[in-house]
Amino acid sequence: MDSRTPLKNGYELVFSGADGGKRKFFVEDVLGYGASCIVYGGYYRNNHGRRKSVRIKECYPHKVFFASTFCRKLQNKNVGRCKTVL
Repeated sequence: MDSRTPLKNGYELVFSGADGGKRKFFVEDVLGYGASCIVYGGYYRNNHGRRKSVRIKECYPHKVFFASTFCRKLQNKNVGRCKTVL
């Protein structure tokens, strides 16, 4: 049974850039469903106000595993055992 609820048309996603600026993306419609994601058609406005089309992928991972190098870095910082994050 699929319990995923797609984002509604007009939904606004705001992301912070490395420069500290913010960029808004807007969802328009669902393009497709994958085993662990939903893909949307959407857009953002560039610095000149022009509309730019994008594809937005919303992931629904079943399980997330940290790479072993990341786990070693955590262990080196006295975080304790590295566990699988669900």
